[in-house]
Amino acid sequence: MYAFFSELKDESFRLRLEKKLWGKRIVIPTKNLYLAYYNSFLYSQQIETNHYARAIINSKDQQLLSNRSRFKPWTPFTLREMWNFIAICIHMGLDKKPTLHDYWTRHPVLHSSFAPKAMVREGFLSILAFLHINDNDSFVPHGQRDYDPIQKIRPFVDYLNAKFKEVYQPQREVCIDEAMIPFKGRFRFKVYIKNKPTKWGFKLCELCESSSGYVWSIEMNCADKRISNKPLT
Repeated sequence: MYAFFSELKDESFRLRLEKKLWGKRIVIPTKNLYLAYYNSFLYSQQIETNHYARAIINSKDQQLLSNRSRFKPWTPFTLREMWNFIAICIHMGLDKKPTLHDYWTRHPVLHSSFAPKAMVREGFLSILAFLHINDNDSFVPHGQRDYDPIQKIRPFVDYLNAKFKEVYQPQREVCIDEAMIPFKGRFRFKVYIKNKPTKWGFKLCELCESSSGYVWSIEMNCADKRISNKPLT
């Protein structure tokens, strides 16, 4: 929460409000909106995912791997494959099936052509197994100085915040709101909020424009005093 108040006190932020320099800051063609937003980020994650996959595969004893192991036929992922992976993940949120494998089934009741046309099943599972966002060489162990509870996804959060600011400048009236990311698995700072529609999950703090609801900055509530409360500028 401290980070957001630091945002509001930032001199450049206040000057832009006083000069009424709000609204769209750049024009993104609607047709290429997602490409323009995420292409550079996915490129860096493609490189990091390939780097992580190679490190994991090299740590395995190849002679002990079965012929059907996904470690054996592995080839570096391309940027197009990363886009297809994201597309399938979005599709899965819209078309829910009992199991992951059902998206590639030929059973007439469950068959869907979207996922098989975008990527073969083993290719999707390989990216899912090796997907990596932050370099392990920069990992700071728990309890040490500069430890970040969300360091595994910190580059993604920072990238989103940078893009939020690049595209749009909010008006003077802003608010701090809460949002929930649904999650019922085991994690140290998962929260339960009885009166929320989504009761279990991760809580986000959002700095939003009051009139439009545009999210200008986000930070995950880690319920951990060791988190660095640096301003998101």
